[in-house]
Amino acid sequence: MWAGRNRQSIVDEFCKLLNTVHPQIKSTKEDGIIYYNRIALVAMVNSTQYVDVDFGVTKPPSGINELIFGIAKCLERDFMLAWFRTVSENQSFRTTMSSKLCDLFKVPYEKFNSLYQHAENFLDLLFGFSEFDDENTILPSQSRIHIDHNAALLAQTPMVNLGS
Repeated sequence: MWAGRNRQSIVDEFCKLLNTVHPQIKSTKEDGIIYYNRIALVAMVNSTQYVDVDFGVTKPPSGINELIFGIAKCLERDFMLAWFRTVSENQSFRTTMSSKLCDLFKVPYEKFNSLYQHAENFLDLLFGFSEFDDENTILPSQSRIHIDHNAALLAQTPMVNLGS
């Protein structure tokens, strides 16, 4: 994000392209992320520290946590759940974006922190249950095994050899 003089013009060009492709969508901006509903988002991120020795400029990594959160906001519920499971061990994301996560899930901050102490159950609780009994409730993780109920039907289907 910090390197390159044309970084803003690149973002502007992406936005111009999205406005051309989706003229009916009004973009919104939040935390440096430009959203086009759930269709697209545009962001500038700096994943590593930027150092320009010639000008004595040092910039920290930035925009990563906001991008992770922005991606989640653009996803449907099931995909959002999978995305948050993917980043659930990211301490920086959890710490930086905890208030945004509380707002997104409509969970009080204290309850959110309590749930995150039990990270393996956290997302199942948020997505699977609308009310939380108390801060010490620990529910067994839901099974991650998917059972294909149509598989039995395929096993009963006669096979036809078409030969050559």
